[in-house]
Amino acid sequence: MLMVISLRSISIIRNLNLKNTIMKKIILIIPILIVARFQAQNLTPSENYIYNRTYLEPVTSEQSNAAQVQSVQYFDGLGRPKQSTVIKASPSGKDMVVHSIYDNDGKQTKAYLPLPVNSQNGAFITGITENTVNTYYGVNNAFSEIKVEKSPLARVENAAAPGADWQMSGTNTKKIEYLLNGANEVKRFKAFTSWNSSTQINDVSVSIASDNTYTTNGYYNPSILLKVVSKDEDGNETQTFTNSDKQNILVRQINRKPDGNTENVDTYYVYDEFGNLSLIIPPKASISTLTSTLQDQLCYQYKYDKYNRLVERKLPGKDWEYLVYDSQNRLVATQDGNLRVKGQWLYTKYDRFGRIAITGISTGSSRVAEQNMVNGLGLNNVNRIDYVFYNRQGMDVYYDNPDTTYPNSTKWVSLSSVNYYDTYPANAPAQPTQIQNQTTLSSTPTAITSNGLSSTRSTKASPTVSYTKNVENDNWSSAVIWYDTLGRPIGTYGKNHLGGFTKTESELDFSGKTKKMDTYHSRNTATAEVIIKDRFVYTPQNYISQHYQQINSNAEELLSEYTYNDLGQVINKKIGNNLQSIDYEYNIRGWLNKINDPSNLNGKLFGYEMKYTNTLYPGYASPRYNGNIAQVDWATGNDGVLRRYSYQYDPLNRLVDANYSETTSTVPVNEFYNESVAYDLNGNITMFYRNSKGVNGQPEQIDRLEYTYDGNRLSFVKDASHNISGYPDGGNTISYDANGNMTNHVDKGYTGITYNFLNLPSKITNNNKALTTNYIYSADGAKMQMTNGSAVTDYLGNFQYTSISGAITLSVVSNEEGYFDFVNNRYVYQYKDHLGNIRISYAKGSDGKPVILEENNYYAFGLKHAGYNTGDITNNKFKYLYNGKELQTNGNLDYGWRQYMPDVGRWNGMDQLSEKYHFSSPYAYVMNNPILFVDPDGRISDEFMSAMWNSSPAGQNTFWENTGSGFESGGGVLLGYEGNYISLNTTLGGNSGGNGFGDSFGSANGSFNNYAGIGNIYIPIIYKELPMLVLKGDKSTWVEQFKSHFDKYVNNGLLPDKWYGPAGQGNWFFGTSATLTGFVGIIQSENMYAQGVRRGISGNYTLAGRNLNLFGKAPMTKATVPISKIGKMGGILGKVSFGLGVGMDIKGVINYYDNPNSPNAVIPAKAGINTIMGAIGTWGGTPGAIYGVFYFGIDAFYGNGTGWNGVMNDIETAEHKSDYSIDWGTMAPNGA
Repeated sequence: MLMVISLRSISIIRNLNLKNTIMKKIILIIPILIVARFQAQNLTPSENYIYNRTYLEPVTSEQSNAAQVQSVQYFDGLGRPKQSTVIKASPSGKDMVVHSIYDNDGKQTKAYLPLPVNSQNGAFITGITENTVNTYYGVNNAFSEIKVEKSPLARVENAAAPGADWQMSGTNTKKIEYLLNGANEVKRFKAFTSWNSSTQINDVSVSIASDNTYTTNGYYNPSILLKVVSKDEDGNETQTFTNSDKQNILVRQINRKPDGNTENVDTYYVYDEFGNLSLIIPPKASISTLTSTLQDQLCYQYKYDKYNRLVERKLPGKDWEYLVYDSQNRLVATQDGNLRVKGQWLYTKYDRFGRIAITGISTGSSRVAEQNMVNGLGLNNVNRIDYVFYNRQGMDVYYDNPDTTYPNSTKWVSLSSVNYYDTYPANAPAQPTQIQNQTTLSSTPTAITSNGLSSTRSTKASPTVSYTKNVENDNWSSAVIWYDTLGRPIGTYGKNHLGGFTKTESELDFSGKTKKMDTYHSRNTATAEVIIKDRFVYTPQNYISQHYQQINSNAEELLSEYTYNDLGQVINKKIGNNLQSIDYEYNIRGWLNKINDPSNLNGKLFGYEMKYTNTLYPGYASPRYNGNIAQVDWATGNDGVLRRYSYQYDPLNRLVDANYSETTSTVPVNEFYNESVAYDLNGNITMFYRNSKGVNGQPEQIDRLEYTYDGNRLSFVKDASHNISGYPDGGNTISYDANGNMTNHVDKGYTGITYNFLNLPSKITNNNKALTTNYIYSADGAKMQMTNGSAVTDYLGNFQYTSISGAITLSVVSNEEGYFDFVNNRYVYQYKDHLGNIRISYAKGSDGKPVILEENNYYAFGLKHAGYNTGDITNNKFKYLYNGKELQTNGNLDYGWRQYMPDVGRWNGMDQLSEKYHFSSPYAYVMNNPILFVDPDGRISDEFMSAMWNSSPAGQNTFWENTGSGFESGGGVLLGYEGNYISLNTTLGGNSGGNGFGDSFGSANGSFNNYAGIGNIYIPIIYKELPMLVLKGDKSTWVEQFKSHFDKYVNNGLLPDKWYGPAGQGNWFFGTSATLTGFVGIIQSENMYAQGVRRGISGNYTLAGRNLNLFGKAPMTKATVPISKIGKMGGILGKVSFGLGVGMDIKGVINYYDNPNSPNAVIPAKAGINTIMGAIGTWGGTPGAIYGVFYFGIDAFYGNGTGWNGVMNDIETAEHKSDYSIDWGTMAPNGA
């Protein structure tokens, strides 16, 4: 038996065959580890096991009574996991056990849900069978299950989810077929390139291919392409055609219409001879002759230089965008159509470590001229100095080399942001020596003793200060981060553009949880300081229990108190000192069923029920098994009327009908607030019908809208209903700028809309000057101020000020349960539905009982019902309503990067991230499924992002995360996991083609599709060293390039047999520590995005609106207190362990380059995969923990150290390739 002790964790290994050199190598790699021996209590000595203990409080020796997370994994004689337990991990202190069962072929085709059992303190629990797990969940199939084809390929043919409705023997499973294309089934487009010496790019022309071996009459000959047909639980069908290079050629969705006709919705992908993606032909363009006009209107076009770098691109509806790179292949300049008119470029300067130092706007000419200029600059790095080198727009800059980097000072127009790392510049505020009795980390290397161990530490490699200028004026905002001696942020200081500040001071416990946070705020030097103190209480298992808040000298308020079931799901939340008690119910897949009971409010102000398969009124709603919501019922305390929406969808999961009813009325289906929608092939709305309740008590049609388009751009709208209550009858032409932004909306009185270089509206001019609106934004896209006539609103983080005719008032500060109303000195709490829509706002009345201030009920596409829920008109200062977004004076909703028009169901401009979903119009709102999807910030639906990250047929948590702006943004390469392969994604910033100071898009743009989705233990990643791959062209092609690269070198005899030596096996200890700790991680709060989506319980705790299991990450909104106030829970410990494992692999990689044959070498590709799998375990919630334990356990101990290479050699080749697994990203229900 061996035991490993780190700063926070202990791992014990019993009976497994390890070489004696393992521990020696661990000591060499990580000096802080100590080797010791002792017998862990209550572990079963007759079993093979690995035991892990992670301390939540400081210890210098083994302490059985200290706060800790313990886990143990038992293996059978073949080294396969047979039981994994996290000890006392449930909120009630029960053990969480995952049982593993194998079929007669030794395959694990079923992945069982976790089973809470009375704690045995780590002992192997006998008698757990499939029936045991089923009995606990009350179903006959408490597991996900797959069926594979009976061939050496063993590809997945069927996947079932837990629950009777989704069992393998039923009809509601995910299915997949592997076929070949037929004759006249797939068009063959061909891209022809020719080098253009004047523009220094390969010009591309695309046309139908001529007849040859592969082509007849413009179509692929039969059996040339692999055809994969996947069907979701509702039978919605997607066909994917790929060539021999594994490139997607066609993705076809089948739209079976009610009249029985079938419509193909085709998206074609065309590649040049270098494998670069040259053209994407969306569905609306695929049915027409491919002319240059059609390509400009509807297609995605890409051009590359001689290095296969993407240098020109054109998105449908926008003018061409140009990109310039330096010698290190970093994106340094971009230009869109609007900037080209001004002769300007957006630029990014980097330091020598590739970190974004400076961003701004410069003058420039053609792309070729700018590229040639950059080519002559060498490394193109700015150097950090300790004195002011220059000042621009009032900002001192502590970087040199302005004229030896691009662009030189003669071209500067304006700075946008300046970022500092490692040390604090002289213009930063003085660093406090302590924050909340915690010593702050100095930028000067200092000897630190922590938990009995000494080391030298500093802020080196950490972001320290960021300055961001306003776009519309030269005022600046700043953000300073102070760290404790463990490198954890404990303090921030932000100076706002008005001269005021917001300062936070946090107290963290040993594990990184936030115990309390104090916030100090002032609008400017002339306004009084506001002090907000937040305090957090946790259960012994690290679940958030209570959140208290005190504002100024007011009494402390209990904002929220949580109760959990054994699975970690919130089943009750008490709000405002128990002003309201909210109950939650879930189905077997973790989808939220109820928020209270709408049919029996029993004194509660709001009840909400979502029906998926158990629908009523079958003529108006069909059962939905793929995650779409078939019906919602709700009632409020205002009138108690039980209201219902019944939804119908087309086979592309687009909403087509929303039928309103009042179930207790004489005529229940009264159709008062119906909506019906029709679409073109791209998902542009072509007809929109909307009802309202008339003055005579009967439904009347207020909108009968007909849309006319120029490509995807809406040209004009006509209302055939001629009802003054609906959309205006105008029918006026809508104009656009070169970036695809609407520049007027005359129908609604808006004669002009101007945009800044971020494509954000800076001025909206109305015929009535009193309704003209002006905006001010910071260069990272945050809205700072809105002026409407004489009314001014300042947005300073969570604080909002309003002023009318010069009288400035602090109106509100937001929190996760609503906001504090400074005008009336009261807390206002809010009920939200699964989409984060604000439904009920209420406060404590003079009698101590809740009083409803405002009620909001919405049409499916976001317009508010009229006639019965106007609410308290004095309570309209805080206008965050549908999706939790702010209602603007023009009737639009501000999502951050775009404004949404709920009256017509479209955006006002192009989606920056439209390349993530080519099949849908860049103007379409959440792919036309507003019942399931939410757009966090106006760029991509959260469910689509969740599908890309972690979509699963089981009830697993999903989340959407953006790394934010400033330090994390810019043109970096992101490593993620997509389908069956490691994938690389890059971010080009986010604004106007990516300038480096926009918001970078996430930290891993991958999807754990097959891996986390179906519980397939044969993880289809090829763990072998490959020759270096230079990714070419647009990022959207990188996955296919990476996949193709893998396939070229699989089983060719050129690859090493062993991934790494014994030292690498130590990574298992730390990977396991990370994953099992992640199992009980509740709310992991790093890098939450400031304009995310509010959903679920409070909108701060989970993006997957139906799954309120707090095992995962969570978003937040600009209108809520940052989740960092709630704290970094148990997941932090996993991250620490994960980091140690990564460190060991880094050492192994170094060994590899020194001596590839060293037994302690780690092949670089494998190190990357270890990192990803560790990340899956650490951040992947409950399933991630389970899978991570399995991965690292096999990797370390299978086959005397051969690990996954041994596994792969012991199963069929195609089984671990599994190129064509089910595409779970096609339909990604919340929490699915």
